[in-house]
Parts: sequence; structure tokens; C-alpha cells
Amino acid sequence: METSIDRVEAIFAGALEQVSEEARNKFLDHACENDPGLRQQVSELIENHFLASDFLKLPSLVESPTHGEKPGDSIGRYKLLEVLGEGGFGIVFVAEQQLPVRRTVALKVLKPGMDTSQVVKRFEIERQALALMEHPGIARVIDGGVTIAGRPYFVMELVKGIPITKFCDDNNLPIRERLSLFVDVCLAVQHAHQRGIIHRDLKPANILVSEFDGHPKIKVIDFGIAKILDQSVGSFTLVTNPRAITGTLEYMSPEQTKLGEMDIDTRTDIYSLGVVLYEMLTGSTPLTSERLKAASLTEALQLICESDAPPPSARLRESIGVLEKISAHRRRDPSHLIKEVRGELDWITQKCLEKERGRRYATANSLSRDVNCYLGGDPVEACPPSRWYLLNKFSKRYWPALTAASAFLLLLIFSLTGLTLAYISVNREREQKEQALEAEGMRRRQTRAALDAMSSQVIEGWLTKQTAILPEHKQFLEQALQYYTEFAADVAQDQESRASTAHALGRLGSIHNLLGQTTDAEQTWCISRDMYKALSVEFPETPEYQRGLAESLASLGAIYLQTGRYDESKAARDQNVEIRRKLVADYPDVAEYNFSFSVAIARQGLWMKNTGDHAGAEDAFQTAINLQRRLVADFPEVLTYKEDLAQNCMNLGNLFSITNRNSDAEESLLEATKLYQQLASQFPNEQSFISAHANALNSLGNVLRDTERFDDAEQIYGESLRIRKRIAADFPSVPDHARSLAQTLNNLGILYKNSNRLPESIEHYQHALAIFKKLAIDYPAVADHQNELAGAMVNLGRLHLIANDAQAAVQLLIEAEPFHHSALTINPTSYVYRVFYRNNRWRLAEAQLKLSDHISAAAAAQQFLDSATDPPRDSYTAATLFAGCLPIVEQDSQLSPEAKVRMKTDYTARALSALRQAVELNADEITNIDTDNALAPLRSNEDFQSLLERVQP
Repeated sequence: METSIDRVEAIFAGALEQVSEEARNKFLDHACENDPGLRQQVSELIENHFLASDFLKLPSLVESPTHGEKPGDSIGRYKLLEVLGEGGFGIVFVAEQQLPVRRTVALKVLKPGMDTSQVVKRFEIERQALALMEHPGIARVIDGGVTIAGRPYFVMELVKGIPITKFCDDNNLPIRERLSLFVDVCLAVQHAHQRGIIHRDLKPANILVSEFDGHPKIKVIDFGIAKILDQSVGSFTLVTNPRAITGTLEYMSPEQTKLGEMDIDTRTDIYSLGVVLYEMLTGSTPLTSERLKAASLTEALQLICESDAPPPSARLRESIGVLEKISAHRRRDPSHLIKEVRGELDWITQKCLEKERGRRYATANSLSRDVNCYLGGDPVEACPPSRWYLLNKFSKRYWPALTAASAFLLLLIFSLTGLTLAYISVNREREQKEQALEAEGMRRRQTRAALDAMSSQVIEGWLTKQTAILPEHKQFLEQALQYYTEFAADVAQDQESRASTAHALGRLGSIHNLLGQTTDAEQTWCISRDMYKALSVEFPETPEYQRGLAESLASLGAIYLQTGRYDESKAARDQNVEIRRKLVADYPDVAEYNFSFSVAIARQGLWMKNTGDHAGAEDAFQTAINLQRRLVADFPEVLTYKEDLAQNCMNLGNLFSITNRNSDAEESLLEATKLYQQLASQFPNEQSFISAHANALNSLGNVLRDTERFDDAEQIYGESLRIRKRIAADFPSVPDHARSLAQTLNNLGILYKNSNRLPESIEHYQHALAIFKKLAIDYPAVADHQNELAGAMVNLGRLHLIANDAQAAVQLLIEAEPFHHSALTINPTSYVYRVFYRNNRWRLAEAQLKLSDHISAAAAAQQFLDSATDPPRDSYTAATLFAGCLPIVEQDSQLSPEAKVRMKTDYTARALSALRQAVELNADEITNIDTDNALAPLRSNEDFQSLLERVQP
């Protein structure tokens, strides 16, 4: 009968998990027993898939299409120095990082020929597992990427240590010092378990010790066969192959021996820790390597499941011929060593090594606590203690007091008898509760991660492409709101629970905000901020708490801005930037921290630009660009980095444009256009890249137009217009696309006006105005739509003014005023909105002067002066407008002589006041007041002559 494909695949996957050829052959002997045809099929699969490497140590039958890296080669910014270690799938090199700092690291890269989906997935598991953890006892991931040949790699801190058992023996550490190190190992393993990661191959070779400042420090390494939950959207899948036997036989738990066993939990690591502890105490593992090597794989697996190891003290007694050496390494004579290990340490070790995992310690924390109880002289929980044991512990600890009060001792003994019975019961209950809590905690972490993934899809996927929340989105968010509310109600006070609650509150705030519940959003973010702040102070070595604090502050800064609390908004955003700046300083190689800081500082730049702080905005944009250029160079495959670099080049170019640095603006905008064009070409179906490319073209066209390169500008605008028309037609319900189309039409109108093509200018202005008006009506709460409609009306009004139709200009400019006010009411600090309103008042005053309406003209000129955005220039312009009223007053036949004198005196005073302010602010540039015809009505005034002397001494 033909062999089942599923069975072949299962055995093949299991063979891949074996770490040596010998182990693999034993595995195949066991798995393919009495079925030579099955063995042949699996062997052919292995040979075909891994011929390019030395996986099976076979001579090469064909020339390998790819060659592995070797010392002297470079991967990204890392130069390979030497091979540190090699497994079935990957090679670990000692490497030198060359940028941005020079240091030595460990780099693990997938071997050539190993890039099957199963192996790549397993390699990614190890990287994910390490990236999830931030603990001083676990090797930290620094970087990652893909080689030129397309094979993944990741970079870790280089751990210069030796296996824990060798370190202990080399330094002749006594038992108590060995136990202190073991407690550190338990704490590191507990951290991994709290992140949902089971190591599954804990052994001395994966627990390294090095000395730092004269003290030993442990590092747990090699999560290559870790079990981790794949947190993809909406599902959780075990990504290590559940049908494979994984681990090292000497340290393997009974449940790991079962082919097809999926129900492996954190207690498998407790078993392995027990083996390590056994070896640290006795110098050998419960099942010795010699005994396992002499057995077949089937026999070895059976021994692991059924053979009970002697207690550590018994193993020491049996170690004839080597006990003297073992004792010397522990600074004890043999009899004292056996006595020290016998009893409590036997109990602790045997509890770890229970075949039935329900009888082991529920958590690594429980194990470390029991070891600490032993070290502190307190009763241990490992074995149900006898009354005599508890009394003996108590009497040893409090002997002086007992000697002084023997009568009281009898009372204590009777009391202790009752307490002992209660203590046993409480211990059992506590262990059951810990086990249940650990399982519940794992389920909650899984649920929250799934919810995070799904809500991210809604928030970052759907809603970024919609201005309005659709009913189905709202329904999902309201349901997510209920779940996050439940998570946020967690009142547990341990570190992980507090961090989980702070995270849930952050998500809760985002959903409240999306649903328009700003008060609830603010309150929730404030609590999240305070929790992250407390965690950051208590656990400064955990940078994720600082990152969470920064995100809370960024959210609060945005909501303060929405509600008009500008000082609070600025303070929150400044704190966000500084926290992220410090994270980059402390962790310069963590790409995510660099990117988050670049995003935060760029947003700060936009705020500065909009409030008129152009120097601060330039510095912020330049900082973001420098960071993002480095990220793009180091991680060319990460599109987000390139996209944000392009956006900030455009931001900087637009800033240079409004400050009249046209050459710098053109350079920045050309770079932005090139980057967006690359992205749009690479992803022709990604609308956001195509739209951003059109935006960059539009900004570049503005610079070319303002430098009077009209033909070049028209060509660039034309390209932008073609793109925007197509996108607006494809997505008619997305307002941003209609808005972008109107902006390009408006800019073309300005171009045609400046090049004296008035009919074409009017046509484009009117087309843009119709689009802006519909957006302003449909979205009255969107300030940009209100402002852009007003701006389009100002542009068309000015065109009427040029065409000598002052009455039409006045009508349009007056009709635009409510839209200016709407935008400024929503965001009164916006520099751009204030510029648009100031332009309106300027052109209105000019139009009223043409209509000889000096009263309306003077009123508009005063409003223009009051809303000045460039005080020296605007003060000078206001002076010319007030001066323009004087001849009109003189010709006004409806005014009495007294009224004329009074009004001329008023207009003259206002004109001179404005001119005086311009001179005081920028006397060096005010050099033409004696020749400017607009100021001619003022020249006979003595005060004017005084100002003239100041600028022309």
C-alpha cells in the first residue's frame, strides 16, 4: 500500500529537527521501523532538499548553486570574523559591526540550501522568540535582515561565556553559590514563559556564564527549537512542528519523547531545569550520556519516560572513584557534600524530575522561590514536610529564644502541629492555583495578542483609507472596546499584569478616540501614562515601558491639540520626543526605536512649521531624514522606512518653499519624487504610493512655478493631474483624493495667472473651487477643507481684481470669510490658516480701494495688520493700504471738511504707526520709502521725514 503523504511529511519534518547525523539516523530507525520503502522516500527527500550543505555529510553529487558565507565576508554592515558554532540549519559567526558603532556581535545566518518554508519558519521562530524578550539573563536581538542571496539572518549580543556546569567546576563553586546562579537561570526562564515562549532545550551548553565586575552573570541562549505562538491576525498556530521530537536526550522531558505530542507546556522546561540542577549538584545527569548512547533511540526514549533517577545524594554515594574530584569542585569533603545535598535539595530536584508533569513545580518562579527558601533557611515546599522536619527547621533558626523559654516551646510545638497540617493543605492549594493562574495568564496573553492584531488591521488598514467610520468598523470597535475594558480591569499587581493593563488601556483610549469619545479617551490614556511611568521608574532596565510611556504621551498630545489645550499638547509631545531620543541613545542599534523617534520628531517638525517656528521645523525634519536615510540603507527591504524618508524630504522641501529657499526646496522635493516614484513603480497596485508620488510632483511644481520656470512647472503639474484624476475616479468616496485633485487644479490656476494666461487660470480656479466647496459642505468639522475652500475663493477673487472686476472680487472675498473663521476656530494656532486669512484681508483692502470705499478698505487693512504672519513685510504693506485711503477721502464729496480732516488724520496715524513698526523690525530692508508711490500721500508729514532719516541717514 502506498505510504501516506502526511506520514512521510511528518517523519521528514521530524528528521529535520534532529541536531546530528547520529540522532537523525536513530530517529529514522525508530520512525520507519519495518518499512524500508518509507525509509527510502524520506531519505530521498532529505537528500534532495539539503544536498547543497553538509547536513548528511554526503559527498556532493551536483555543484551547489550557492555558497555559504565565510570569515572575511560581510553581511550588511557586519564583517564576519570567525565561526562560533554550527547546527543543522544555521551558522553562528563572531562578527564586527561597523556602523553606526564598532563592536563585536554574534550573527546567525541560515545555511545555503536550507531555505525551505519549514526551516525558514523555524529560523524565524528563534528570532521572534529572542525579540519578544528583554531580560538581562537572555541574549538580546540587535538586528536582522536578509542576505544578498535571500537567506535570513539575525544579530545578537555576543555572549562570551562558558556552560554553567563548567563555570561552576572551573571555579570550584560551593553548593550555595551554584544555587544562587541557578536561581538567576530560573528567573530568566520565567521571563521567557511570561512571553509565551518555551525553550525546550535547556542544558548547560545553552546557559552560559561570564564574569561582569567580578560577579558571575548568566545568559540563556539558543532558542532554536523554542515553542512560540504565531500571533498572526485572528489566529494562533503552533509553528514548531508538533510531530517532531525535539531537544537533547539527556535533558529531555518525558512529554517531549512523544512523536505527535502537541500538549507541551512550560513544565517541560521545569524538567530540564531539574536535570541541570541535578548535574550542578552531582556532576552527572540523571540518565548519563553513556547509558543513553548505548541504547537505541526507542530504548532511550523509553528510559526517559520510565526510568526514575536516584536522588542526587544517592548518585553522589554511588560515584565511586570520582566522588573525591566532584567534592573538591564543590569545596567539600565527600561526606559533608552528601549530607548537604541529602534532604531538601534531593526533594527540590526530584520534584522537578517528576514523570507526571502535574507533580512538578507549576512555574519557574515556584522553583526559584523554593531554592531561595533553602538558601534562607526556610521550609521548602518540594516534599510534603513532616512535623519533625518543620520543627527541626524552626528550632534551628530560633534556638536561643527556645532555650530561654522552654515552657513556651511546648506551646509552640502544639501550635506548630496544627499549623503544619494547614501548611501542607495551603501548599497544595497554592500550587494548584499557580498552575491554573499560569494557564489563565497564557490564555489571556494569547487573546489579547489576537485582539491587538485584529484591531490593528481595522485601525491601521481600513480606517487609514476612510474618512468616516463605516457601520461594520464601528461595530467591531465597540466589541473590541468591551474586551479591552475587561483587560484594563485587571487589578493584579505583578509586573507583567501591570504592563498588560497599561497596554490594554492604551488600546482602549485609541478606540474611544476613533468612536469620538474624546473625554473617555483622554482619561484612559492618562491612566495608561501613569502606569507606564511607574513601571519605567521601577524597572528602568525594561525599555518597552519607556516606549509605552512615550506612546501614551503622544496620544495625549494629539487629543490636547484636538481640544484646544495647546500648552498641554506641546508639553506632552515634547516629553514623547525626549523619551524616544533617550531610547535611541541607550539602544542605538534597535531599528524600531530609531524609527519611532524619527516619526515623533517629524511630527514635532510639522507642528513647528504650522506655528511659524521654521528654524525648529527644519532641524526636526533634518534629524528625522538623517535617521531614516540610515534605516533605509541598513534595511532596504522595509518599505515603511523608505516611505517615511520620502515624506520627510517632502516636508522639508515644502518648508524651504514657504521660506523662499527655492534651491534647497527643489533638491529635497526631487529626492522625495524619486523615492515615491520607485515605490509606485515597485508596487503599481498600491494606491497610497501612487498618490504620494502625485503629492511630491505637486510640491515640486510649486517651486518651479514660484521661480518662474513656467514650462517645467506646467509639465510637472500635468503629470500630477493625470495621476490624481485617475485616483479620484477610481475612489470617488475617498475625500482626500478629491481634495488632492482640487489642489493641483488650483496650483495650475496660479501658474496660468502668473504667466498671464487668464482664461485658463479662471477655468482651473473654478473647477478647483467646485470640488473644495463640496468637501467643505460634506465635512464641516475638517479644518483643512474649510481653509482650502476659502483659499480657492481668495485666488479667484484676486484674478477678478487683476481683470479689473473689483466688485466680483469683493463679493468672493467676503463670502470666503466664514470659511476662514471655521478653520481658525477648529485650529487657531495654524500658521497656514492664518496666512490664508491674512491674504484675504490684503486682497479685500486692495479691492475696496479700487472701488473707492476707503472705510471698508481701512477696516480690511486693520484686519490684515492684526493677522500679520510676517510682521516687517506685513506692517509695510498695511502702511501702503492706509496711505491709499488718503486720496480717496480727499475726493469723497459726501464728507464734510471737518470729517475729511478727522479721517485723514486717523488714516495717516495708522499708516505711520505701521511704517514705524516695519522700520523698527527690519530697518535694513526698508530702503525705498522715498520712492514708493504707494507712500506718496505721507511724504509731507514730519514723522515720515523722521522715519526716512532713520533708514537713509
